[in-house]
Parts: sequence; structure tokens; C-alpha cells
Amino acid sequence: MWSGLLRALLLLLLPLLALAGEVDLHIATDQLAVGQTTTAEVQVRGAVPGGIPAIPGSEGLQARYVGQSQTMSIVNGHTERFVQFQYQIAALKEGKWTLGPAQVDLGDPRGGARQGSSNRVEVTVGPPLKADGPDERFQVDTSLTPEAVWQGQVVVLRYGWRARAQVVATEWFGLPQEGLVMVRDSQPERKEYAVDDPSGPIWVDETAVAVLLMQPGARTWDAPVARLDVEVEGPRRGPPGLLRSMFRQTERLNVAGDPMKVDVKPLPQAPADFSGLIGNFDVSSRLERRRARVGDSITWSIDLSGDGTTESFRAPAPPELDGARVYDEAPQARGALVKGAYLGAVTLHRTIVPTRVGAVELPPFHITVFSTTTGRYEELRVPGQVLEVMAGEAGDAGLTSFGEELEAAPEEDPNALRPPRRSAGTSVTASAVWGAASLPFAGLALLPLLGAGAQVVRERLRRREEAPREAGPEDLLAALPEAPEERLRTLDAVLRMAVARATGTPAATLDLRQVHLDDAPAVLELAQVLDLARFAGRTPPPDLADRVRALVARLPKQPRSAA
Repeated sequence: MWSGLLRALLLLLLPLLALAGEVDLHIATDQLAVGQTTTAEVQVRGAVPGGIPAIPGSEGLQARYVGQSQTMSIVNGHTERFVQFQYQIAALKEGKWTLGPAQVDLGDPRGGARQGSSNRVEVTVGPPLKADGPDERFQVDTSLTPEAVWQGQVVVLRYGWRARAQVVATEWFGLPQEGLVMVRDSQPERKEYAVDDPSGPIWVDETAVAVLLMQPGARTWDAPVARLDVEVEGPRRGPPGLLRSMFRQTERLNVAGDPMKVDVKPLPQAPADFSGLIGNFDVSSRLERRRARVGDSITWSIDLSGDGTTESFRAPAPPELDGARVYDEAPQARGALVKGAYLGAVTLHRTIVPTRVGAVELPPFHITVFSTTTGRYEELRVPGQVLEVMAGEAGDAGLTSFGEELEAAPEEDPNALRPPRRSAGTSVTASAVWGAASLPFAGLALLPLLGAGAQVVRERLRRREEAPREAGPEDLLAALPEAPEERLRTLDAVLRMAVARATGTPAATLDLRQVHLDDAPAVLELAQVLDLARFAGRTPPPDLADRVRALVARLPKQPRSAA
């Protein structure tokens, strides 16, 4: 009985224990040499971390955050969350050092926050690894190129080995870290291959990393050391049969590379329009099309590419144009190492929205970069473009009629109700006599004709009343679509149609910046909000439709001159 009660009590306490949260610190190895790096992990369980845990540094150890991951598990119907934060630990100085405790803010589902703390880890750091004597079978190469660079210029760190014996595993010690910043949008490039040689195969392992040096001055680094586990010839140990092939005899060799140095020159004083690009770049542009209608959106894409990083690219402000509004999207920066050389690129999408009919001149696009070849700030330029703008469609929102659609009435027969013509042979006297004699019967003969005429008049009046009418701003507001893009497009059409009605200007040629109304500032403000949401990727305010609806209600229903 007591065991059952205890089990039930534990099940009740599990959610409360989960609220407490646990923070654990683990390290891959607690034995390091100066210049060696290893990995560590901070695990947060049963709580939501409020940020990246901080691991206090020390004189002998340095912790650098790398990334994070998370997993979920279900135990006895209770869902538990695990968040893992990864770090790189570098050994800087001999001695015994303490890593941790890691500190992190833990969110509490009941409200508030509290501080979480992990365990400590003791790490022993030994003397730097020394290379063994020369061995003609192995060659280790390490370099930083170029050796003379400008501040912020991309530098490629290369390290690798060539071996005439099969290398089973490699571990590097003393690779440069202090003062180097890895380019954020680039991944290391590693190549492994074999070269046929008359004296036997040569195995090659090469790695290239794009880095930046931001601190001016001369920097030097000692030669890194590659620890190579090399397969040796001889009988293999282990159980007989196929399993024996899994047991290989290896020897461990420490092979030194080359010391490295770089001279970093400071950049000259930058001009006000400096784009942040450092390197040798080319620029080109593409205009989506050269003909458009008023209110269309035309994309003008500007591409820059070169041997520098584009992470810090700053685009120039969009120009003020006569006949168009211009909006820029966030630049799309990217980069990669290709065959050991770094290539950076960035694309700027500039949206052009014509506001009037006629030719709209797009001015040349120009930016200032720092050329690492000439050592000067230089201007890159692409020629301007000319956009031919035609009249747009009023109320371009897909709604044109709100009346009941009618089938086309059949055309009337012009001869159906006309009295027959008299023959030319009838004499005037006879006609007069017949007309006088038939007067009493004339009214009766005209009754069908009068009734048919009245029916034609009524039918024409009914058609005029029920004819499909052009949708007005209020009609569009009453049928706003739910799809975000169509909703914004319809609101833009509503604003233009309401302003066109109030000013007597055709919506196809309306320029909202030239409106002469009491509410002109509100019109311009809403137009800018709509354009930023449609063409610049901004999030529209939640009350946008209400603001447009209120403005339409305030605007006159006809021009003042016609009132």
C-alpha cells in the first residue's frame, strides 16, 4: 500500500520538479595542452532559458559560444524539454583551472524569472605540444594569405597535411584564434584526396577558412601542430576472421606546421557614403521590365560581387523621383569559399511604383567601396534606366460591378409594329375619303401600337436602373479579401478611388503626392504605409483597414467645384 502511495506522490511531484529546472555543464575532456581546443555543453532541462548561458572565463581557459539545439521527451505522460548550448573551450595557459559554473536566466511558467547555475568542471592544462623529429613521410602546411592586408579584408587560413602513410585520425593544436573573426556567411572548405605517385600514393587533407582581422598592427602566431594517428604495417591483432580487419595498429606523431604572421593596415578616413564593402567588387543591375502602368510595382535588382564579405553592406537611401515612389527591401548578403578563394555577393531589390503617366527616369545607382588593390575609396556605378508608364486601371482590385447581371435583351424589329404602307396607286381623293370614313376606328387600331411603345419605354428605364455600375470605394471596403496580399492591394485601390472621386482626377493618372485636400497629410501617410507593406516587406498595422475606412468616410463624394 505504501509503495502505491509513494508512486502516486512522485507522479504528482514530477511537474513541480520540472518547474525547478536543472542546468548541467559537461566537457569532452578535462586534460588539455596549451593551444588545444575541445567542446563543452550546457544542458538546461525542465525550464525555458531566457538567453545564452554565460560561462565565466579564466586565465587559463576561454569559452566561446558555438550554437544550440533542443529535444523533447515524454516520461509518464509528462513532456520535458532539453536545450543544449555548445561551446568551444581553448586552453591558454598551463595549470589547473575551473570551468563554470554556467549562469542562465530560467523562465518560470507561473510568472517571473530566476537564476540557474550549473556545476563546475576542473580542467588540467599541460605544456604546449611539441613536434616530433622530422619524418619524410609527412608534411604539414599552415598559412594565412595574404600576409599584408587592410583592416576588414578577408584573409584565408589554410591548414592541412600530405602523407605517404594512411592517416586514421587528425587533431590540431595551436591554430590561430586570438584576433581572428570567422566570416559569418561562409563555411570552412575541406578537401580530402589522393595523388598517384611512382613511389606510392600520397594522401592529402586540406582545410580553408575565411576570417577577418579587425585590429590594425602586426600579428604573429606560433606554428600549429597536427597530431596524426598513422596506420603502421604489421600483423593485425584481434579475433580471427573478418573482425580482425577492424583492429588496426597505429602510431601517433606530432608534426609541426609553419608559424604565421599578418600585417594589418588601418583603413583611411571613410567618406560619408561608404557602403561598408572592403575588397574588389563588380556591380550590375536588372530592370524587371521597361513598360508599366500607374500603380504597378517594378523591381530593379542591383547585384554586387567580389572578394570581400558583404555582411556589413549599407545600401544608399532610395532616391526621390518625379513620377514614382521607391522602396528598398533588406539586402540579401551571401558568401562562400570556392576552390580556396572567398567570393562575396549581395543583392538589393529596389521596388519602383509609378505615380503618373509618361517617362520616368531612374537615376544611376552608385556606391562607394574600399578597393584593397588600389588602397583607395572608389565609386561603383550602374547607368540609369527609363521606365515608360501608361495609364493604370482605376480600382485595380478585381471588383468592377455590384449590380445584378442581366441577360442581353433581344434587339427590336424596327418593322414589327409599324402599319403597312399604302400602295402608290391609291388616289388622293380615295385616300381622303377612306381616312375620313375610318376616323371612328383609328383609336382602336392604334391601341396595340401605344401599348407596345409604353412597354419599350418601361424596359429601357428598367435596364438603366439595373445596369451594372462601377464599384466604388465603399463597395470594395465591404468586400475586403482575407488574403494579405489581395487585402493590401484592395485597400490601395480604395484609397486611390476615394481621392480620385474627391478631386475629380482620373484614378489612372492620380499622384497622391500632389493631392489638394484638407486630409492630404493623412492620404499621404496611409499611401506610404500601404507601399511599405506591399513593396518593402513591412508588417502592416492591425488597424490599417479601419484607418482607410475612416478616411474614405471623411473625404468628399465629389469635387468642391461640382458641389
